[in-house]
Amino acid sequence: MALETHEALMGALAESGRRLRVLRLFASQPQTIPHVQALQDCVARHLGQLDCRLAEIEARLASPTGEVVVSLMRLMGELNPQLEPLFALSSIIVRVRQARESDTFRYLELIFDETSEAQLAGKTGIFEFLARIFVECFNVYLRPIQRWMNEGKLIPGNDLFFITEPSSHVPLGDTWRSRFELRRCADGRLHGPDFLQPAVNKIYNAGKNMVVLRLLGKHDAGASRQAHEEPLDYESLCPPGFELAPFPDLFGAAFDRWIQSQYRKTSTTLKNALLGTWGLAASLDALRTLYLMSEGRAAAMLCEGLFSRLDSMDEGWHGRYALTATGHEAFASLLDTNRLSISVDSASYRQPVSQGRVSVKAALPSVRVHYRLPWPVQMIVTTESLAQYQSVFTFLLQIRRAMHAMHRRKILDDSWADGVGGNERGLFYSTRHKLLWFYNTVQTYLATLVLEPTERRMRHDLEAAEDIDAMIAIHAGAMKQMIEQACLGSRLTPIREGILDMLDLAIKLEHGEGRGGADGQSLVVLQETASDFERHMRFICGGLRSVARASSSAHAAKWDILADMLQAGTGDGG
Repeated sequence: MALETHEALMGALAESGRRLRVLRLFASQPQTIPHVQALQDCVARHLGQLDCRLAEIEARLASPTGEVVVSLMRLMGELNPQLEPLFALSSIIVRVRQARESDTFRYLELIFDETSEAQLAGKTGIFEFLARIFVECFNVYLRPIQRWMNEGKLIPGNDLFFITEPSSHVPLGDTWRSRFELRRCADGRLHGPDFLQPAVNKIYNAGKNMVVLRLLGKHDAGASRQAHEEPLDYESLCPPGFELAPFPDLFGAAFDRWIQSQYRKTSTTLKNALLGTWGLAASLDALRTLYLMSEGRAAAMLCEGLFSRLDSMDEGWHGRYALTATGHEAFASLLDTNRLSISVDSASYRQPVSQGRVSVKAALPSVRVHYRLPWPVQMIVTTESLAQYQSVFTFLLQIRRAMHAMHRRKILDDSWADGVGGNERGLFYSTRHKLLWFYNTVQTYLATLVLEPTERRMRHDLEAAEDIDAMIAIHAGAMKQMIEQACLGSRLTPIREGILDMLDLAIKLEHGEGRGGADGQSLVVLQETASDFERHMRFICGGLRSVARASSSAHAAKWDILADMLQAGTGDGG
């Protein structure tokens, strides 16, 4: 044998010994992390198998049955199929130890990656070896995940799990959003293996399902333990016939089946409890009746009571008990009035009551409708959504205030109109007609093209939602759509202000500054009102079209429709 060949062979043997020593040291060191202990057990078991194989070879060479030529190269070739997978595992351990900072689940990530690479390289033996080790270690890592998903409980003091409970003392309505959190690393990454990222939300939600069901008294611990669970072993991960499928895809499909076997039933149970026992539909009915003013008669009673208190110049118009009593009387037959209260922001107390009479911007935005929802429903209808409901209510209230002023002016001033000149009377009725058209058009647009269709579609989507997160997203999305299409979004602030200015024209006309005066001031007021109407109309319609052209959102078509509707009754405004 040439010296170079001998040196190369001795070097290869020495390198093999060095790599195996890494594994032997790892197997002998105490470990505290369960899935690393599982890896340690795998390493020790495979080293034991290698030692048995070496002992067999040694025995065969020590007492040969015939003439034997001892060849180190042949010996290496005989051991290579068993050594190469161990060398791959040794490299993983070295990489973890050499890393300056290493997460406790880094072993799992590297084994997962090396398994995928071995498959791509066509190294079938190494692929199966690493895949089986990965499955064994991962099933140990899954134990806290299983407990969380099956029982909604965390193992106390377990800092390895990626879900944490900062505080158990949160309002019941915030249980879904605030009681639990995903644990993250300093750089913002999830404190868990990268390959789990696609499934994290379902794992997170499955446990929260169990927590909420337990709070609702709907959790059957025995049934949870007996529920069918998909296997997660090598045979289910890599079934025959799928040898060419990438390992990450095989794992993703198998793990998704495993999650769905535990997730789907609890999600359906919780959703049915919200829709049935806890009356989500009834709560949405109440919100629609109150905030969206879907019941015209009840809304009119509430508005008339509020407007009469404002018009009476009573400094105590904002009394909470009186306003709540008005609301109870108006909605008594439509909803649970024990949950309803109406108040006015304290900041409005300092404003003179006269300001509330001359502008829809002064007092009405401070009127607050409060409807106390059952706490399970509060998980779906969030505080942010209730604020959006309130914005729609305020806008509808302002429109009704303007229409109230217009009809009030007609009743009070027929005798005055009969005593003025024809030009002034004609201008009055022309302006009044245009304002009424504007108010009715905006109200019709909101009711028929925005509020009712959006609310109906939201209910349909809620029925079809997969889980609580989907229900929250559907409701929040519907409210955002409602706000945008109703011209209450931030992009349409100038247009909304123009609409409110148009509403104020009704109050200006109703008060009729200089009404009945011989100095002709009433004609000046009418001319100013008519001029302001035309100016605001041009701005509103032009603004709606400009924003619609500049926007690619689905709301743009609705803004164009509103502009068309407004112009149809005036013949101007473009």
